Amino acid sequence: MQTISDLVKILEDEGTLEQEGLTWLLTTPEATPLYHAADRVRKRSVGDEVHLRGLIEFSN
Repeated sequence: MQTISDLVKILEDEGTLEQEGLTWLLTTPEATPLYHAADRVRKRSVGDEVHLRGLIEFSN
């Protein structure tokens, strides 16, 4: 069986996992490596900027 670090690396690099690995990763009590990987992906994708959006709807 692969370690949590191995699964996180595969998920971070390839963007996908097989169902068994993904299920194990999402149900493991020690999810800290997953949180760190998610933060790295966020920084790589959008950086540290904060974007706010609003929606105003009018109807009769």
